[in-house]
Amino acid sequence: MKKRCKIIYVVESFATGVYSVIKDLVTNLPQSDFEIIIIHSLRQDSPKTYEQDFSSDNIKLKYLPMRSILNNICGVPKLVKIIKTEQPCAVHLHSSKAGFSGRLACKLAGSYNVFYNPHGFSFLRTDVSGLTRKVFYCLEFIASKFGGTLVASSQGEFNLAKKYSSKVVKIENFIDVDALDRIRITSEPKSTKQPMIGITGRITAARNPEMFGQIAERLPEMSFTWFGYALDRKPPSANNITITGFLPREEVLSRLPQLDVYIQTSLWEGMPIAVLEAMALGRPVVATDIIGNNDLIDHGKTGFLEKTVDDFVKRIRELIEDDDLRKRIGTAAAEYVKEHHDLALAIKRYSELYLSGMDPSGRP
Repeated sequence: MKKRCKIIYVVESFATGVYSVIKDLVTNLPQSDFEIIIIHSLRQDSPKTYEQDFSSDNIKLKYLPMRSILNNICGVPKLVKIIKTEQPCAVHLHSSKAGFSGRLACKLAGSYNVFYNPHGFSFLRTDVSGLTRKVFYCLEFIASKFGGTLVASSQGEFNLAKKYSSKVVKIENFIDVDALDRIRITSEPKSTKQPMIGITGRITAARNPEMFGQIAERLPEMSFTWFGYALDRKPPSANNITITGFLPREEVLSRLPQLDVYIQTSLWEGMPIAVLEAMALGRPVVATDIIGNNDLIDHGKTGFLEKTVDDFVKRIRELIEDDDLRKRIGTAAAEYVKEHHDLALAIKRYSELYLSGMDPSGRP
C-alpha cells in the first residue's frame, strides 16, 4: 500500500481569507496521497464550525496559541516536538508569526521540506512606524536563513521575496470557481434600483475604512455596505453606509451578486481572496493600485485600479451610468479568475510541491 505524504500546517491567522485558503486546499487534496495535521491558533472571528469544516478522516486538528509574542516563543519547543514525533514529509507555514516561529522550529527539528506563505508581508503595513517596518523586514530576512521555500501568492509578492530569499516559488491564491458559479446562479435578484456598492472583510487599518467612508460621503445617492465588523478601527459613519457586523462567509457570498460595484480600498494586501470572489461573481471591481490588487486586475479590462478618493468616485459613477461597461468588466473578471485562479489549478501545483521533497520510499 502506498504511503501517504504527511503534511503539517501551522496557521496563526485561522480566520478570513487565510482560513478560506487552508480549508479549500486541505479538504481537496487527494485523501489517498495526503495525511494532514493542522496546528492552529484561534481568533475572535475564527469560524465556529472549524471542527466540522475539517472533519475529513485524513485531517487532524491541534490547537496551539500563537496570537502573542509570548505564545510564539513558548510555542517553538512544542512545534519542534510535534515535528520530530510526526516526521512529516513537509511543513507548511501560514502568515508572518507562524512563518518566523515555524521556520525556527523546523530548523531545530532538522526538517528541510518547509514552505511558507506570508499572505501579505508585515513590512508592507502602513499603520506602523518606518522603524517597525524595518524590524519586520529584518525578521523576514533572518527567518529566510533558517531554510525553507517561500510561496508567493502573487507576482508582486514574488518580486519582493526574491530580494532577500533565494528559494521562492509562485502559486497564486485561488478560489472554488464552481462553487461561486452556483452561488451567482441561485442568488436572489437585487431588491432596489438604488446603486449598491460594497466591500467585505474585517474593518481594519489594512482595509482603509476612512477612505471607504470618504467615497460614500461623496456619493450620497448610492447605498454602501461593509460586510464585516470593526476590529481595530472606527467604522465609517456616513449616513448611506450599512455595517452588517459578522456574517457567515456563505451569507456574504450570497449577497455579493446584488452589488453593482465592489470596491477594495486596501492600503496593503497579499492577494485578496475577497477581490477574487467578487470577480468570480461577475462584479466589476475598483481597487487601490497596490501589490495584490494590481496582480489581479488588468486596468480597464478586468477591473479598475485607482489611487485617490476622487479617482474612486469618478470610476464608480462611470460604472453606474454605463450598464454595458459594468457588464463587460464583470464578465471579463469572472473569465480571468476561472482561467488563472481556480482551485483545481492550485491543488495540482501544491500536490507537486509537497511531493517534490519525498524519495520513492515516501520518506522526506
